[in-house]
Amino acid sequence: MAFAIHLDSGRDVGRYFALDGARQPVPISRAEAACRADQANELVARTELGRGMEIRTFFTGIDLVGAYDDEEDGPLLFESIVELGEDIINEGPYRSWAEAEAAHEELVERYETLLTRTDGGQ
Repeated sequence: MAFAIHLDSGRDVGRYFALDGARQPVPISRAEAACRADQANELVARTELGRGMEIRTFFTGIDLVGAYDDEEDGPLLFESIVELGEDIINEGPYRSWAEAEAAHEELVERYETLLTRTDGGQ
């Protein structure tokens, strides 16, 4: 199971999540998250596009709802990072593994198109 920890929250269960064997998020306690602090976040997908550009999509393990003020549809647990040389762009967040995979593919297409345009269509 993958996980991450967020130390700013006073809440216990419900703020932290792990992925079960079917890649479905399950709530875990703060204590469980702290015990797993040495493990890395679960990578959904990683794509190198060249010219210093890379896209990574991953399970954060923390409910990002507070950061995005959208609690209606459940926890936001996945995010993408686009590295453009020294610049970093955060994309997302997403609610499920499947949504994160689909978003990653869309990001790859968008940035491949951008690279093609900046290369003069080559």
